[in-house]
Amino acid sequence: MIKSALSVLLLGMSVSIAVGQERTTDSSGLQFGELVPAQWMMHREIVDETGVNVGIVDDVILDVDNGRVAFLIIKRSKPPADHSDVKDVAFEQFLVVPSVLDESRSDQPLKLSILLKRVQESSTTMGRKPLTSFGQAELAEIYKHYEAELYWKSPKGVEALPSLMSADDLDGKLIRDADRIKLGRIEEVLLSPEKHWSIAFLALSQFKDHKSGDDRVAVPLSAFARRSTATTWLLDVPKEAKLLGTTFIAGNWPHEIDGGWIEFTHVKYGASAEGGIQNLDGQNAHSAN
Repeated sequence: MIKSALSVLLLGMSVSIAVGQERTTDSSGLQFGELVPAQWMMHREIVDETGVNVGIVDDVILDVDNGRVAFLIIKRSKPPADHSDVKDVAFEQFLVVPSVLDESRSDQPLKLSILLKRVQESSTTMGRKPLTSFGQAELAEIYKHYEAELYWKSPKGVEALPSLMSADDLDGKLIRDADRIKLGRIEEVLLSPEKHWSIAFLALSQFKDHKSGDDRVAVPLSAFARRSTATTWLLDVPKEAKLLGTTFIAGNWPHEIDGGWIEFTHVKYGASAEGGIQNLDGQNAHSAN
């Protein structure tokens, strides 16, 4: 019964999209200003508030459960203590939370709103465990160091394990449809600096039905789904909705989540189009799977 009702709603949604019917959905908060590809940040020089070199961005760590940048990993090279062999260079790693990043993209290097010393002190929170296996306790320690507001919420007394991924891990990731057939690949992760460095959408490419290899489709993260026991990401969009037919060229990013995606995530998952990936382990009444 639930699945039948959902099918009717999705069909109605697809008709609305196909005929261009005006929607009354309030899209406030779904508009984006300047967007920054996650890969654009990789290996860029980063400086502190006085212009002193901090290092380079070694990785961008994303929390796909919450649709946010969790932190950046900064790599800083330093010569050996005795300077006897310039080839023997050691590396330090620091963590930086997005709230201390200058949102302006006018500077060539990325700029922080804090001093280098504050960044260097962050290395004491890292330990030796893989950074993508951090739990909320470790993340909270990092955010506390920078006096940054926590972006996640969890029930009192519950320690959750955020789903942290490197931006590199998403680059080229295969996406399948509900029948586990190859649908496309993630080409780019687009970030919104003005929305606390949230993930605006993922740009998909290599769709079998698209003639041009330059075609991209902008899909919000909350439209994807997965199970914790599988690495595969699914995009279960009915063909009638025609949501995958709206394309753009790489670099010419859209600045709005399409209204069809807003309806799709609301009807299918009972979720906002702004948010993280859907977890199919505890399916609710809105899920058709």
